[in-house]
Amino acid sequence: MFYLKREEFIILPISFIVFLKEAKKNKRNINFAKQFTMSVELFEDILALIEEKGNDYTIALDMDRVDYPGKFFEELKELNNKIIFFNIKGNILIEKMKEDIQNLNWNDKEEVCCLNYTMSSHIINKYKSVLKNANIEYYIKIINQIKEPCDIEKPLLLDSSGLYSNMYINVKKVFLIPEFYYFILFGMAKCIDEEFDKYDGFISSSKNGAILASLLASMFRKKVVHILGVGPKYSMRVGNIQNEIKRGKSYIYVFDFICTGTEYKVLSALVNANDANLIGGIGFAQYSSVNSEKKMSFEKVNSLVTTSEAGIQYKIAGSIEDIKYLMNGLDIH
Repeated sequence: MFYLKREEFIILPISFIVFLKEAKKNKRNINFAKQFTMSVELFEDILALIEEKGNDYTIALDMDRVDYPGKFFEELKELNNKIIFFNIKGNILIEKMKEDIQNLNWNDKEEVCCLNYTMSSHIINKYKSVLKNANIEYYIKIINQIKEPCDIEKPLLLDSSGLYSNMYINVKKVFLIPEFYYFILFGMAKCIDEEFDKYDGFISSSKNGAILASLLASMFRKKVVHILGVGPKYSMRVGNIQNEIKRGKSYIYVFDFICTGTEYKVLSALVNANDANLIGGIGFAQYSSVNSEKKMSFEKVNSLVTTSEAGIQYKIAGSIEDIKYLMNGLDIH
C-alpha cells in the first residue's frame, strides 16, 4: 500500500490511495471525485500496516476528501498504537469520527485529532511542519529524480524562449513510474478543483503537457486543445486555432515544466485573439529563483513544486557565454 514516511510518521493519503487503486484498475477511465470512499479492503490494509509498523511509527491518516461507512473506525478503539488524523474537513465527517471513537483528542479547530496520546503544542507543530508538507516533500523527491544537469560545454537551449539553461527537467521519466505519474496527476486535479470554478476546457503547448491535459480533460469531462511548438512561432495554423478555440469559452493552460512563461503569454494572446479567455494554468513544476514567490507574475499559474523549493540550482541566461558563467558559479558582468 502506498504511504509516505516522514520522521516518526507513516502518512497515509487516503483519498490518493483510493484514486491510485481505481486508476490502475481502469486506466482508460480515470475518475476524480469530490470525495473518495474507503472500502473494507482498504481499512483492513490499514489495520495490517498499523500492526506491522505501528510500534515504530505514529500512523497518520490524511482525511482530506475522505468518506467511510458508519462505524468503520470502531475497531481502532481496541488498538494501543499512536494514530493521528489530519485534514479533517466537514461537520459530517467530524461527527461520524466522534461517534465511532469517543476517546479522540482534538485540537481547537477540529482539523486534527489523536488516538492514544494527548494533543499538545508539540503535536500541532509536527502537524504544521511535517504532515502538512508531506505532499510537497514527495514532489521534491520526484523532481530531484528526473532532473538532468547539462554538460558545461553543452548548455540546453529552451526553444520556447530562446534562452539557455544548465538543466533539463525530464518529465518524460515520470510516466515510467506509476506512483510518480498518478501522484502528480492527482495533485494537479485537486488544484484545479480547488482553484478554478468555471472553465470550459484545457489547452497545452508541449508533448508532455498534452498527455497531462488529455488525462485531465477525460477526468473532468472537458474539452482539450493542443497547440504544439508555441514560442516565437507555433505549429497550429491560424484557421485550425479558430476552429478549436471557441469564442467566449474559458481555458486552463496545462504544462509539465514552465520556465519563463513565454509559452503561457503567447497562448494567452492566441486565445484572446479568438475572443476566449485563458484564466490560469496548472502544471507539475516551475522555475523560481531563491528570492521569488512561488506563483509567477501572471494570475493563477499554479505548480505543484518549484526548483527553489526542491533546492535545485536551475539557471537561465540569454547567451551560451552567460550560462557558462552561471554554471561555473560566476556572476554575469
